[in-house]
Amino acid sequence: MAIKYHPDKNPDKSAQDKFVEVQQAYEVLSDPEKRRLYDHTGSSDPRKASGRGRHPGAGFRPPHGSHFSWDSGGDFFNSRFSDGPYGQRFRQPDPIQSSTPSLTARNFVGQVLNSKNTWIIQIYHDGSEECQRAAASWEQASKSLDGIVRMGRVDYQNERQLAAQLAPGNPILAALGAFPHASSPSALPLVVAVPANCASLSCKRRMRGTLRTTELLSFAADKILKLESVAQHTRQSLESDFLATEPQHKVKMVAFAVRSGSATPLLRSMATKFKRDISFARVLYKPSDAAYWKKTFGVDAAPAVVLLKGAGSAPVVVNGSVEAGELGRLLEEHRFPALPQLRGGNAPDLGAALQALYQGDKPKRARVCGVVVLLGRAGPRMIAVRLMLQAIATELASLYRRGGGDAATNILAQAVGTGRLSFVWLDSSLQRAFCKAHLASEDVERGFCLAGNASMSEEPRITYLQVSPAVVALPGYKYTRFATKIDHTKLLDWLSKVVNDMALPLTLSAPPHLVDEDAPSLWQHLTLWASHWVQDLLETAQHATVDGILPLVLQLSPVLSMVLVFMLPSLLAGSTRASAPDRRQDHVDGNMELSSEFLLSNIMIKSKSYLVTLVVGSEDFGDLTPEEMTEAVKLFKEASAYFRNSKVTFAIVDVSVQPTWRVLAELEAEAVDSRLPLLMWHPDRQRYISSKHELLDEDSCAKLRNHIESLLDGSPAAW
Repeated sequence: MAIKYHPDKNPDKSAQDKFVEVQQAYEVLSDPEKRRLYDHTGSSDPRKASGRGRHPGAGFRPPHGSHFSWDSGGDFFNSRFSDGPYGQRFRQPDPIQSSTPSLTARNFVGQVLNSKNTWIIQIYHDGSEECQRAAASWEQASKSLDGIVRMGRVDYQNERQLAAQLAPGNPILAALGAFPHASSPSALPLVVAVPANCASLSCKRRMRGTLRTTELLSFAADKILKLESVAQHTRQSLESDFLATEPQHKVKMVAFAVRSGSATPLLRSMATKFKRDISFARVLYKPSDAAYWKKTFGVDAAPAVVLLKGAGSAPVVVNGSVEAGELGRLLEEHRFPALPQLRGGNAPDLGAALQALYQGDKPKRARVCGVVVLLGRAGPRMIAVRLMLQAIATELASLYRRGGGDAATNILAQAVGTGRLSFVWLDSSLQRAFCKAHLASEDVERGFCLAGNASMSEEPRITYLQVSPAVVALPGYKYTRFATKIDHTKLLDWLSKVVNDMALPLTLSAPPHLVDEDAPSLWQHLTLWASHWVQDLLETAQHATVDGILPLVLQLSPVLSMVLVFMLPSLLAGSTRASAPDRRQDHVDGNMELSSEFLLSNIMIKSKSYLVTLVVGSEDFGDLTPEEMTEAVKLFKEASAYFRNSKVTFAIVDVSVQPTWRVLAELEAEAVDSRLPLLMWHPDRQRYISSKHELLDEDSCAKLRNHIESLLDGSPAAW
């Protein structure tokens, strides 16, 4: 355009004016300060721009500290514009769109505080380039955390008070760029988490670092929710490191993924929710292993989910992606193995009878309900009977769904299908109280409930516990034992008789206590607490160093360097000087081991203090003997006591130890004709003078005191 409208190239009369405009525009665009001023006020001239930003229609003005510019995102021609005072067109910031709700001072308390959900909140500004760039990361994290946490945004422009409450900070450090907070728009976006059931903002936590998807997911999963980790396995390690090592009482869940990396927040949240009953693993699906996975688990391709419910049970396979709600329902349905183990922590979840016994709930529909409990210690026979009882439970559930069977079997199938009858097994060596309460006395005396593996011939025991609406209000229940050797047919016949038998013997004792085998010990509690405490401490120290202390030190490094230069001689010499509470007494009792430059700049000039210095250790000052010098120092100290409450500092300087004082002392060497060399500093006159007084005579202390006082109050000519 400059060539097009150049006067030498274009004879048009208006070309010169347009050429000047082009030059002015180029000058504004090439100068960052003029460009910023033009964006704010519509003029690049500071004099013309003064006050213009307050006029309506003056264009968009980003908040102080923001970095909005013409390239802040969005399409230029589709952006919003406003008219300036002279018809100019100024760009308005594009609003940052989001699927997450907006939080305001009105709805914040009702939606966030005391909520059952954890909230992740972003403080943003439409005019911030960083907020514009972080918008895609925020939306991606919102999709990944859907159903796990709630996410919302606070508009800084309209909700400044709420933003300041969410992310307060030290304004001094923020002014230095050390610890940005919500009153500093240049620090946006900021992310704050409010945990579930939080009644006030005192429990909020701040996210450090850049707003990226990975950092935001890690902040939510690791720092706030503290979700369980899910290890990734290969085909080789899945069997040896997962299936063979995880506890037998747990269902195994294997998630097949198409990409390597960390587990999704959804998978980790499910691992946290069901950690007591289900073990989780993640497998990277490779095409080379497709045949193996198909044959072993029935997996067609990734993504897929497999649930392994123990020996004798077919895998539960779901091929394809699984939504959060569907995955939760699937895990809840298959939470326990086909024959679950009765443990202290899961008793209320293993059927209506155990729920009534250990949680005090009445059976649903006022029907009789019961539970078949297999008791035994680990051994071959125990494994065989467990598989038999598991097959019976599976067969009855299947019969209920498809129908058929004889009358006795249908009674059991009806009880299993409606939830009135459940089957469990129990390790008698771990749950000794339950074992002793339901076995014959001879079995107890024989050590059936003691720890240790069972012998090859040891027969497990089966007992049936029954709860009815008439009994549930009492502290008791009914139970009976299967008395013969366990056989499939005999067991079914026995169950069909006792399941609805209302004449079973009643015990009026409370159900025996079940040991919670999954409960961590006190040492584990302390270890876990210490681990979390150390992690939080390290995180706090790291962010305090990165966000606060380190930038502050860098900002103040010139000042700290100057202070260090002046203080270094004092610090090095301070270890050899005894400290005293009185500053003046410290100067009198020992050598003033400070440089003359520091003394003049700090003690004399800044504190406006008079200084009287006895200079020793120089052959250029008098010819006092060591004995006379000792007497002179004693006399000098006695004279200083007279000035204790005044602004006079007394010091004894040995120039042989402090050579920096020699230069100052030698300036007055020819003027000193006394046997006692003294140097005095007058703060008001900003000058020093040497003394001319004979010390060693009668009443020397009083004479020295009067001599010093007369000099300090004397005429300026004497200085």
